[in-house]
Amino acid sequence: MEKSGKDGEGRGLVAGGREIILHFKPWLLATAMAVATILGHWWAMPPGDMPEAAWLMLVPFLLWLNSNPGNRLFWFSTAATGWITWFGLLFWLRNFTHHLEFFGATAVGWLLTATLAAVVAAFWVVWCWLARLLWRDSIALGFASRMAGVCAIAGAWVVLEWVRSWIFTGFPWLPLAASQWQRPIMLQILAYTGSWGLSWALVVFNTTLALYIVHLLTPKPGFKAWYQKLCPDLYFGLAVMATVVAAGWWSPKAATPQNLGRVGFVQPYVQPAEKWDFDSSASVLHDLAEVTRFARILGAQLILWPEAPTPFPVTGPGSLEAWLHNLALEVDVPILGGGLMHSSSGDNADGVWYNAVVLVTPETGVHHDTIYAKRRLVPFGEYVPLARWFKFLNTVVPIEGSLHPGSSPALIPVRLQNLTTLQIGSLICYEDIFSSLARATVKAGADVLFVATNNAWYGEEGGAWQHAAHSVLRAAETRRPLVRSGNAGWSGWIDERGRIRHVVLNEQGSIYFAGADTAMLQRDPALARSLTVYVRFGHGGSW
Repeated sequence: MEKSGKDGEGRGLVAGGREIILHFKPWLLATAMAVATILGHWWAMPPGDMPEAAWLMLVPFLLWLNSNPGNRLFWFSTAATGWITWFGLLFWLRNFTHHLEFFGATAVGWLLTATLAAVVAAFWVVWCWLARLLWRDSIALGFASRMAGVCAIAGAWVVLEWVRSWIFTGFPWLPLAASQWQRPIMLQILAYTGSWGLSWALVVFNTTLALYIVHLLTPKPGFKAWYQKLCPDLYFGLAVMATVVAAGWWSPKAATPQNLGRVGFVQPYVQPAEKWDFDSSASVLHDLAEVTRFARILGAQLILWPEAPTPFPVTGPGSLEAWLHNLALEVDVPILGGGLMHSSSGDNADGVWYNAVVLVTPETGVHHDTIYAKRRLVPFGEYVPLARWFKFLNTVVPIEGSLHPGSSPALIPVRLQNLTTLQIGSLICYEDIFSSLARATVKAGADVLFVATNNAWYGEEGGAWQHAAHSVLRAAETRRPLVRSGNAGWSGWIDERGRIRHVVLNEQGSIYFAGADTAMLQRDPALARSLTVYVRFGHGGSW
């Protein structure tokens, strides 16, 4: 009797433990899904170095849908997963306010990062909801209906990426296609579809792989013959990815590269607070001139500066126009770079300020007739949205009022010492995350794209690497070489097929340093004057 009593007690403990496990099982599954999804997204995106994770990162979520989570668990899990994912990806953004001198700047930086992560995560939650509806409705249907559901799930992802590119002034940071920025063979499809096509293909593969796993794990009567284990869903996904890879193999054959000239990348490392400090201005100018001279010693025929590296404007009060002309005379090559510029034209009696790219040549100094003004300004950094309601706010740029946006691509012709004349199409700072701006620039006749940026605001973390990934997408979409100069990195050039040909690194292999380097800029003559399908027929204009 004692033995049977102990057995009964043991069975009771086992049953009780099983009930506890079953009670917590939905939350355990949700936690496992969240951890796998978050890590997959982090590994896939720069500075993570595992782009193949993008082929798998949505599978845990889609399999989790098969457990039929309750509404409360679903909304909480997807919201938490999205917010943690994007807070980790945008973690570098908190450094922005470290350079601003006001009480609680650090706390504001954390709050802004958390808020932006929540905004972007909202798009993830909406996609999860749509995917849940489509998955539930199509998984038990026939093959054709399931594939229609798969395409719709992927289409929903792309539509939300597109909406994110213009709503709330637009923040199309890190589309799923950016995960493949170091895989040129995956990028050739962008010349036909833009980044949207690659994002769509990656979601399709994730979804069909999840369906295949469900197919294998679902018991079927008489599931013995080898052909019963085949899953056409997976083959559809493989066919889509094979089409992406085939676009890489079948892209126009590279002709003998044409040397355009040796480009010098000037990469200062000026902290924002230092640049706007009057007492530091002489030191900043001295260091910038020294690095420029070094680039010339290395054989540069064109010297590139980053976004607004000087402590004073190119034109306007306290301008550096004479100083710039003297420096160009000394190095005896053109200097192309960013700077603040003041114009007295327009309706404003005091004139307007622009964030611009300007050409300075030894012969004529600053070229006032060919100036590119930034078209897409940074909210609160360069202008205050709804300024009439937020009069108490100031922009980060220390000028009176807001910067004024440019209205056109405004190509800058640059004549190199080998007598090559290039039409340079400029993009300033985060303008390169907007594919519509690059499209408009190339349609206007740009031979080469130039990105001038300043990443010193964001510390030495993942921000510069993530930003550079967008430049790779723009080069592959437009089939134009892209040169890039950044204050505090990433500087280098990318060819027409999205291949990174040169990165300015120090001896430790870091992009975060002050220095200069040169590289021979080349182009494929077969692609020089042609426009890609995406450039010709891609979505919209400049939002």
